[in-house]
Amino acid sequence: MRRYRSIARAAALETLSDPLGLLLSVSAMAVIVLASVFHIHQFGESWRMARDATLSSILVFMALDAVFSSIRAVRGEIESGTLQMALSHSVSRFGYCAARFAGLFAACILSFAPVVFTGLSIILGAQAGGIAAAQSGDIPLVWGPAVAAASASITIPLLAGAAMNRFANARFAVSATVCALAVSAVSYAALLFYARSSQIAMPEIHSAALRMLPAIALLLPPVAVLAAAAQAFSFRFGENASATLCGVFCIAMLPALGNHYLSETLAEGGSVPWGYAGLAAAASVPFVLAFLAAGAALLEAKDM
Repeated sequence: MRRYRSIARAAALETLSDPLGLLLSVSAMAVIVLASVFHIHQFGESWRMARDATLSSILVFMALDAVFSSIRAVRGEIESGTLQMALSHSVSRFGYCAARFAGLFAACILSFAPVVFTGLSIILGAQAGGIAAAQSGDIPLVWGPAVAAASASITIPLLAGAAMNRFANARFAVSATVCALAVSAVSYAALLFYARSSQIAMPEIHSAALRMLPAIALLLPPVAVLAAAAQAFSFRFGENASATLCGVFCIAMLPALGNHYLSETLAEGGSVPWGYAGLAAAASVPFVLAFLAAGAALLEAKDM
């Protein structure tokens, strides 16, 4: 069991250290902010734009991170001989695949936690802007403090990561990711406190963010399936072929994903039940296990 934990920790650290994950998470945060700021044709629906930008950015960029990080890590281990060294110990192929997948997926969740807090901040700002606009008779815009806090969640971690890398020899991507999580969480908490204590304080300010959490949780099962598929493909194929196969598999999943999310429920002011999110997670488990087993079989048959 200790060896499997070591494999999972190594996979997580390797994923967090890859600048690709940081680039994708920062890009997702930038899309969320810009989609809400460019409100020329929003027709007073800043809340809906913020919600859709948050969900879409998390799904698309997190899936890209999971797929490409998995492919790059596995191919790098094969080419460097690290994989052969790990399997030379008393480690089962399936156990190795499962531990690697667990570490990588946990790192992806940590990398995109700041994206979630940034999205919640913009959603709070869009709703607060709508309340303020209703009081003044203007077109609803995104609340200025929310945009400032979300922008700070992008810039401050990058500067802090660069400083820690320069003066403390810390890993830039890891330091920036941890700092982004801290800054984005504190920013959202400060925005929520300020909104509740100001003139725009209303009960629904926080309820919108809470209604988003199960919808965000629904994004994780398909990402987990894609990550397991990418890992399995990369044991047998090169980077380009593995990425192509993941793309084909993702396209095949699109019809199912269209029925997967209760978007109309959110649009009408409702919430996605946590039980539905749990059911979606349970439904993804057989697919994840199947791809882990396929990866173990390909690994067993591979001539190393």
